[in-house]
Amino acid sequence: MNDAQDFNGGDGIDYFANGQGAGSEQNGYGNQNQANGQSAFYEVPKIRPSTPEKIRKWREDQKDLLEKKDIEEDKKKQELRAQALHELEEWYSLQDDTIKKSKKGNRDAERDFVQQRDSDKPGEEWERVARMCDFNPKSAKGTKDVSRLRSIILQLKQEKNA
Repeated sequence: MNDAQDFNGGDGIDYFANGQGAGSEQNGYGNQNQANGQSAFYEVPKIRPSTPEKIRKWREDQKDLLEKKDIEEDKKKQELRAQALHELEEWYSLQDDTIKKSKKGNRDAERDFVQQRDSDKPGEEWERVARMCDFNPKSAKGTKDVSRLRSIILQLKQEKNA
C-alpha cells in the first residue's frame, strides 16, 4: 500500500485535492490549493441519517397546512378586494350625487343673486345695499367700528322716500 491508501483507509477514494501526496509542496505555500484559499483535501460527503417517520409525516402535514392557509388567505384577499371595490363604487356614486346637488344649489343661488342685483325697482336701492352689508356685530371682530354706518343704512332702508 502507498501513503494515500494508508491515509484514505484503503477505500479507494482519493481525498487529496490535487491528487498529490501529503508531503508535496508548491510555490512556498505548502500546497497550491492552500495558496488559493482552498482546502488541501476534498470535502468528505456528509451522510445524513434518515429522518424518522414521525418527523417526515409532521413536515408533510405542516406543508399541507401551510398550503391550505395560503389558499384561505388568497380567498380572503380576493373577498376584501371585491368588498373594497364595491365600497369605492358606492362612495363615488354618493360623491357624484353630492357634487350634482352642490352645483344645482350654487346655480340657483347665483341666479337669485343676479336677479336681485339687477332689479331696478324704485325705492329699493337702500334695501339692496343693506343686503350686501353684514350687520352682525360679532363677525366684525378686529375691524373698525361700523355701528354708525350700519344704523344709517338701516334707517335709510326703512325710509321709503330716501
